[in-house]
Amino acid sequence: MGRAILVAIALAIALPAAAQTVYRCTGANGEPAFQAHPCAGGKQIKIPETNVVDSRPDGEAGLRALVEGERARNAQIRLGMTEKELVRAWGLPKKINTDLYGSGVQKQLS
Repeated sequence: MGRAILVAIALAIALPAAAQTVYRCTGANGEPAFQAHPCAGGKQIKIPETNVVDSRPDGEAGLRALVEGERARNAQIRLGMTEKELVRAWGLPKKINTDLYGSGVQKQLS
């Protein structure tokens, strides 16, 4: 309960800070200086809001990409992985044995 109150107070204090006015003034060297208080000859500017883009991919393909990335980070393999995914998970193989069959090609990476 006490933690929730502290979080609410912290948010209440932080919210007004996001809507403050910023003033552009000329500094001592003639360079622009930005401050919260008006200065002689300064002008008020508006700072545009930043756009926050969700970096998570959408839908089933996004979930699959996240899972595959996690598997690669944990060096796990699964049935049906491409050779590129396998190399990403385990690194480059030292040896590749290739066998030709009537139904296709089989590679054994070691």
